[in-house]
Amino acid sequence: MIRSAWRQLRMAVALLTRVPVGYPEDARDEDVGPSAACYPIVGALVGGVTLAAYYGAGAVWDGPALPSVVALVAWIAITGGLHVDGLMDACDGLLSHRPREEKLRIMKDPQVGAFGALGLAGVLLVKLGALASLPWDRVWWAMLLAPVVGRLSMVYAGAAFPYARAEGGMGGSFAGGTGWRHFAVAVALTLAAVAAVREPRAWACLAVVAVCVWWVARRIARSLGGMTGDTYGALCEVTEAFALLAFGAAIP
Repeated sequence: MIRSAWRQLRMAVALLTRVPVGYPEDARDEDVGPSAACYPIVGALVGGVTLAAYYGAGAVWDGPALPSVVALVAWIAITGGLHVDGLMDACDGLLSHRPREEKLRIMKDPQVGAFGALGLAGVLLVKLGALASLPWDRVWWAMLLAPVVGRLSMVYAGAAFPYARAEGGMGGSFAGGTGWRHFAVAVALTLAAVAAVREPRAWACLAVVAVCVWWVARRIARSLGGMTGDTYGALCEVTEAFALLAFGAAIP
């Protein structure tokens, strides 16, 4: 059992980050879904790298501005830009207001359009502004939890909605293999992370973010008839932005 759990965690880290853990040699497409249960752990890893970059930059520069920029760059770098790429493709398709099949076709186009560029700029600016505005006593737990919640949103989308494309691929394997039991494990890991920071305000923020994720995911699935690999990444990015905004809100 421990060996199986380690294998799933290794797959999750290899899929979602640039950490050189190596992809299991005997991995199959149907193993992608079960590894989703470990996504919150990957989120904690991403958050740890981001937080280290923030504090490292803070030791060099005064004020929150430059440390926030460095943290955001590290955030993107540790994932290899995987989710921001999905965000751009998803924005190009979803914001085109075309029929479903045309949206899916646009999302497969490797060229980035105006909607993709605007969507990326908007989300990154929100993240940067939220990071720079975080009260000092919330920085550490907000940066740790936002990537955790972001990756939980992907597991929810994989369990709750079908794959939108007729052809398979990695996204199809994720959607087909991710079930509610994997989501339940991911939720338990996320709740454990929130409990570990011992911050009562984090619970209220988590509830607000959960409602936002539910609404955004349903809107995407209704527009496309399901989810794609791009929309999983887009949902993760948007959820992280929601989380940073919620964690930085003026909650007493």
